[in-house]
Amino acid sequence: MKTWSDKKLKPAEVGATVRVPVPDVDKGRGDARNILAVVIEVTVDGYYRLGT
Repeated sequence: MKTWSDKKLKPAEVGATVRVPVPDVDKGRGDARNILAVVIEVTVDGYYRLGT
């Protein structure tokens, strides 16, 4: 999955606002489809720490 996302998605910079989709099983009827988050840091593994 990490390899796929590295090829498909552009890298984000610290401080950038990103949209994170919420899976259908984790939301109610009136909940939002996406959540806006801010990139706080990039770990040494290449993963992002997000804040909402």
